[in-house]
Amino acid sequence: MTDVQSRELIYFPPSCQDPYYRIRWRFRSDGTGEAVLEVTYDLGEKQKEDSNWESAEAPVLFTWSPERFEELTTGELENLADGLFRDAVNHQLTDPFFMEGDDSIAGQDEYTHFRCGSEQDLERLVKLVLHCYANVFYENEEEVVVRCSTEYSDESAALEIDGTSIPQPVQRLFAIALDLSTPCGSETVYNDGDISRMSGYDICPNSFDIAVPRPSAHEAFEAPRLLRAVLEKHVSARDLDELIPRV
Repeated sequence: MTDVQSRELIYFPPSCQDPYYRIRWRFRSDGTGEAVLEVTYDLGEKQKEDSNWESAEAPVLFTWSPERFEELTTGELENLADGLFRDAVNHQLTDPFFMEGDDSIAGQDEYTHFRCGSEQDLERLVKLVLHCYANVFYENEEEVVVRCSTEYSDESAALEIDGTSIPQPVQRLFAIALDLSTPCGSETVYNDGDISRMSGYDICPNSFDIAVPRPSAHEAFEAPRLLRAVLEKHVSARDLDELIPRV
């Protein structure tokens, strides 16, 4: 009867990295294994000592294909651990690091795309709107940075200017711009919890910046006419008269 051999690996998938937790993996030559979630309350140099780590809960058992058991490199074992963590270990933990079926945790974020319109169309509209309302620029401010948050799940896309009170007409024109060019998508953001609970990941809308340079006198003069030309097929003449300043 062949003796069962085992190999041990300390590895925590980078997609769910948390400084207070790690996993001790044991791969056995008979195709069985276990993953033990361990916790520490000492960071820094003491974190490197095994004596400062303790089991957080009972081992999670798994099976695997032990071909090339002795020849597997550390990198190959880590890749194996990545897949096992997602498919066989995470959902058996008392407090999973991500919800089952959440593909974005595996690095499959929903990158920014446009449900209608395009990024270029949105940037052009935002630029024209702010050139119509040049008072949004602070004195000696060479540009205004507009933060765009994407539409995701039940959250609508939004345009914001940090530290600036946006005039009501600009808010309405921003809303029209987003109706015509709607960015969508999400990203996985690390949520660092307190020491009494596991940290994890939240899924949030994507965001990107639109930098709008201060308009020249000519650009400020032309902006209302150009903006009206872009919007007249989508917005009533009455609303355009209310929203776009006359020159």
